[in-house]
Amino acid sequence: ASGAPVVVQGGPSGCPVSTPTVVGSINSATAPGVLVIENGTFTLNGSVKFYGLIYMGNKQASNGSVVNIGGSSSVQGAIIVDGLGGVTLGGAGTNLVWDQRAISLLHGSTGATLQRGSMRVLPPSTP
Repeated sequence: ASGAPVVVQGGPSGCPVSTPTVVGSINSATAPGVLVIENGTFTLNGSVKFYGLIYMGNKQASNGSVVNIGGSSSVQGAIIVDGLGGVTLGGAGTNLVWDQRAISLLHGSTGATLQRGSMRVLPPSTP
């Protein structure tokens, strides 16, 4: 479904994810999505347009490119890579267009909530 989050975990050696050389779009401008790849790489080729956020966990601890956007493919949104991994953009035209709406798709999953004014100072004798 357009706009639905997708999580790819990958195995111990990573999980390369790539699109075939096609024309089309992933998600839409009105319903951007989230792609999370915990361990592996992502390649977008051809004339594919991805709308939304691409988050690379980079559990393989790569210091090379973990996201490759080539051809006339593009990402409208944001790309976030953990660690020393990088992003390679190249090909024809503009491959990355910042869209702040992509960042608004980030949500925490720990269940913690913020409470204003909830801090209290304990005396030094508190175990």
